[in-house]
Amino acid sequence: MRHVIKIPDTNIRVYASTFEGRSKIHLRHFYRNDEGEMMPTKKGITIDPDRYQELADAILKIGKAEVSEKQE
Repeated sequence: MRHVIKIPDTNIRVYASTFEGRSKIHLRHFYRNDEGEMMPTKKGITIDPDRYQELADAILKIGKAEVSEKQE
């Protein structure tokens, strides 16, 4: 795992990894196992790095729409 970003007050982490020579970006829920280590769950998404900007743009659009609805 490289470049792990922990989202405060959640069990969600964003990180990049390489598997079989292919890079991936993960946004995933984690849990604490019996040994106390944080481990990834199946809950989350994995995308190719070339799709990152598309996902980031979609998240920003949703956030802006939520803010607009709250202000109405």
